Amino acid sequence: MRVEVKFHHRTRAGLYLWRETLGMTEAERDERYDTFIDAMADEFRKYSGFPPDAAARSTSDGLICRWQYTRTLLIEFSVSERPRHPRGWWDVIGFIRRWLRQVVRTVLVTRVVEPASRSV
Repeated sequence: MRVEVKFHHRTRAGLYLWRETLGMTEAERDERYDTFIDAMADEFRKYSGFPPDAAARSTSDGLICRWQYTRTLLIEFSVSERPRHPRGWWDVIGFIRRWLRQVVRTVLVTRVVEPASRSV
């Protein structure tokens, strides 16, 4: 199963603030940020979108999960599945994949919560 990891545009500000705590220099922050984001995506792919220590709750909008990714970062995400869509009438392989029902699981990170901004 293919797992895609996407970040909602609302998470940019929280990720940027978290990135500022990762090092002393700009280059160090960039390197650590890229490493953490790549490792997060790898964890989602490794566990097919559901890390074992993530807490899930069902809402009217679907399944919402919270995951304490690092000591200083809690993320909220949703997981959805959809069949892969063919790219056009010429995409015979896409039609075969859809016929065989290969799905894509999409992890959408919808919220980033830092300790200072958590409500008690």
